[in-house]
Amino acid sequence: KRQVRIHPVDAEARGIKNGDIVRMYNDRGSVLGVAQVTERVRPGVIHSYTSSSKYDPLEPGKPYSTDRAGCVNLLTSSRMMSKNAAGMAPNSCLIEIARWEHR
Repeated sequence: KRQVRIHPVDAEARGIKNGDIVRMYNDRGSVLGVAQVTERVRPGVIHSYTSSSKYDPLEPGKPYSTDRAGCVNLLTSSRMMSKNAAGMAPNSCLIEIARWEHR
């Protein structure tokens, strides 16, 4: 699973503990990761590397199915930096994070 850094203040507000499986989500999709509660990120900021070698949805074929392989790129915009330059715009986006409840 993808490591997700979260500040202790944000983790406590959401009932997240170090090592918990968490769900990062926004209107583009949702992704599972493992919480690392640390002061190495600022309050209000979540850090996770954006790539993944595999897309592994919990419910294949269902739109917006939660990805269990940690493909955080699902949550970021696919817009280009400009029409004249290759490369993606900075990979930052608004998300919410919650402790994942196993079903």
